[in-house]
Amino acid sequence: MGAILKGAGFGTDPPAVVPPCPKSYGFVVAEDFVDFRHQGSPSYLDTFDGRRKADGQMKWLVAKDSPIMDAGITASIRLTRRFYREAPRNFRIRAAWCNLDRQPARVSEIRSRTYPVMTPGQSLLALSLTGREWIATGGMEDIHYTLGGIEDTLGLEAQRIPLGQEFFIVELEVTMVVTTSVEVTVTAMNAERPPRKVGGGTLPL
Repeated sequence: MGAILKGAGFGTDPPAVVPPCPKSYGFVVAEDFVDFRHQGSPSYLDTFDGRRKADGQMKWLVAKDSPIMDAGITASIRLTRRFYREAPRNFRIRAAWCNLDRQPARVSEIRSRTYPVMTPGQSLLALSLTGREWIATGGMEDIHYTLGGIEDTLGLEAQRIPLGQEFFIVELEVTMVVTTSVEVTVTAMNAERPPRKVGGGTLPL
């Protein structure tokens, strides 16, 4: 009987509580502009490929309330960086987090929002006119990395834009690991050479 009760959960330690991730985490990126998807988004003309880009778009890697197991949560994204031969080699990737249940498509939606604030006895009409306040719903932080000498390390071949300036293209893998902290690592990739860590940082949990 004792063995049966233990198998049913009696006489055993209670299961460990798995903490949920308190926020969603991701990165701010630019995408090829598509009218029906990016209408109203800030945009610019990419001097490398001549395409119109929608700026300030979100790519979410970790969802709010995801269980943080003992091994943590690991997620990654591949990004492309183009840079001129003579340009500075210090860059940044903007990370963002959000405590909303819905993951916004644009970074502008997570900086702050208006929420209704009703006082006792206040009518809905008065609330719609005056009873709103700004509340922060997330934040941002830059992850820095440097590509000094990366063309030699990874064996990159120079490209040329129509005006003749030389530039390089490097693939980046940005990895996020959520445990008791949020660690970000930036690695430069080339299928024919060993990868090289080029930067990283820590975000608030």
